[in-house]
Amino acid sequence: VQPFAHLMLRYDLGDVLGAFVATTIQWTRVRTYSGSLLEEQAPLGLDGGWSIQGSLGFMWDTREPELVPDTGIFAEISGRIVPSLSDPTEVFGGPFGSVRGYVPVKRGKAVLAWRIMGEWLFGEIPFYEMVRWGGSEPIMGFGGFQTIRGAKFGRWRAPAKAVANLELRLELGRHKALKSELRWQMVVFGDVGGVWGAGEDATAEAPVEEEAQEDVGDDTVAPAEDQPEDSETSVEAVDGAADERTGESSIEPGG
Repeated sequence: VQPFAHLMLRYDLGDVLGAFVATTIQWTRVRTYSGSLLEEQAPLGLDGGWSIQGSLGFMWDTREPELVPDTGIFAEISGRIVPSLSDPTEVFGGPFGSVRGYVPVKRGKAVLAWRIMGEWLFGEIPFYEMVRWGGSEPIMGFGGFQTIRGAKFGRWRAPAKAVANLELRLELGRHKALKSELRWQMVVFGDVGGVWGAGEDATAEAPVEEEAQEDVGDDTVAPAEDQPEDSETSVEAVDGAADERTGESSIEPGG
């Protein structure tokens, strides 16, 4: 559970260049399930609690129109820092970069949209912040509907992450509603991404089954099918000697 509030202030430095500052106040509650990977790894951040994030950056914006663009570029570079409210030594942050482009095709009946985005965090990073992004607007997840669609939210986590998205937006129609124009689109998309720097806390790999073998002293018992066909065995017994050699046996009475 992560309710949050985000505030961003933008200052125009020219026709297309701007600067921004942003803050995010967030409260986190974490619940683990018995036998889960989260319970097994017990990463930093299981206690949850309050956090306050500060961001500062610059943006280049030539989108037209701004909300549902048909053309233009939106590029952003920024950094965020998050001090711990309980321990002043636990601080994390890092740089963020994103570029989005929009190209009209088929005389305005479709738009080819793309995005490349990456971030690298440093410091004492709670596990849940590895799947959140910095920047001028909150973006959730590595996996989920905002980044890698079709992959479960939070399936991968690491201090460094990057995604690339490509969409073909096909326009179905437009109409007015409350003095605003609404546009209906169908989208064909493809997403790809990766995470780095997780070390041993990376997403668990599938367990590898090791072949069992039985050791007796210094000898290893091999399966019967692995023994040579022409090998000879001998078994001896007291007071009823049994002799087995190459398939033949003889029994002699005692005394």
